[in-house]
Amino acid sequence: MKTMETPTNGDSANYNRSTLLCNGSPPIKVIKQSMSPPNILPSIPGVPVPATPSRLTAPVHVDIGGTIYTCTLETLTKDPHSRLAKLFNGGLPIVLDTMKQHYFIDRDGRLFRHVLNYLRTGKVCLPAQFDELDQLLEEAKFYELSELVDSVAARISTRERRNSVTHRSQTLILLVRPEHGESVNITGDKSLITNLFPELRNKQQTPTGLSPPSGAAYSWAADSDYVTRFPLNGYCRLSSVEVLERLFQRGFAVVGSCGGAGVEGSQFTEYLLRRNGNSSAEAK
Repeated sequence: MKTMETPTNGDSANYNRSTLLCNGSPPIKVIKQSMSPPNILPSIPGVPVPATPSRLTAPVHVDIGGTIYTCTLETLTKDPHSRLAKLFNGGLPIVLDTMKQHYFIDRDGRLFRHVLNYLRTGKVCLPAQFDELDQLLEEAKFYELSELVDSVAARISTRERRNSVTHRSQTLILLVRPEHGESVNITGDKSLITNLFPELRNKQQTPTGLSPPSGAAYSWAADSDYVTRFPLNGYCRLSSVEVLERLFQRGFAVVGSCGGAGVEGSQFTEYLLRRNGNSSAEAK
């Protein structure tokens, strides 16, 4: 009997010999088997394949003022010039809670959500009724995120400008005189008047910006923001009743009035109207 040849390298799963001889039988082909690398799992349809972890993509747990966030070093170090990046790339020391294995920063935990979303998306996405811009600005300054600081500061500037316009635009004075049929004059903020009476925008003969044409004498005046005794019904053809009804529909109310006779016996009635800044009719 002939003896069987066996592998000499000790690995029975990987034969390098191509034939076996036994009792004079014909040679038998042996298929060489290959093993998958130990760290790569075979892909199975419908089953998630774990990503190879790295220093930047491994999860990091951060405790911000008692609120726990989980993200990656890649997100936290997105802005390399920020204090936040320096805290997580070794540039600055950071407190480590050794019991929980959480990094700790003593700042506003609730607002850090917006900081983290900014780092993830590169955009400042805030709720429509967000009213903590000043606090968020302080957080952005602490983390030294310059672009976030600029974006939030611009929103604060816009808010203050709108509040200023809203505050100064709540009062109108309506002067009604029965002479020559009826004369209706209005005094107030230019932008408010054109919003209340859009007909003024569509009249080609309306002076640009509700300002009197140069070189002509008019009984009304205007500056960069306000107009005084503008002849409203001379341009949009509304009676005093129609003007008052529109103002009432937009949330205005008469808070004072007076009347009397002017020069040469001409009569007049003057109304002081004011609108609550929180009125829902303001946006109509």
